[in-house]
Amino acid sequence: MGLAAGGVGKGYGLIYETIFDSSVARDWEALVTFICLIAMADAEDNVYTSPDRLHRKTGIPLKVIRKGLEVLLSEDPYSFNKAENGRRIKFLPLVGTDEVPSLDGHCRGFFIVNRAYYKRLLRKKYNASYMRARRARDRDGNPSQDELSGRSRSEEASEALEDFRK
Repeated sequence: MGLAAGGVGKGYGLIYETIFDSSVARDWEALVTFICLIAMADAEDNVYTSPDRLHRKTGIPLKVIRKGLEVLLSEDPYSFNKAENGRRIKFLPLVGTDEVPSLDGHCRGFFIVNRAYYKRLLRKKYNASYMRARRARDRDGNPSQDELSGRSRSEEASEALEDFRK
């Protein structure tokens, strides 16, 4: 399975160590639930699941999942990210109904609020790593395979980033 746009695809989620220092780590139910949601998110940061399905997929007790989701859906004044008042997730809207999503009723899934921020960090880190390797090659006078084939550096960089995003 390739990586989706932004370097993170369905079935793969980058977990930064800082999650354990964040305010979400104050509540272990929220932390384990959030990590599961990150792993299940698609390229648009959506997770199409319900509390019951998340329980069945992970084996985590439904009581723990529901408590974690309640915390993640709530405002967090201690969150460094003030989007959505510090909420980590929000409900995906229901389609074809005026019903409001809830943990007790219909739930189409969740949107991870600040996942795009972490995907940008990943791209920056990748780009910096790529450029360091590029400068080292240039400094050492070792041409890359692409340079030997006659491709420009910008073509090489663009292709490397596209490969990373797939």
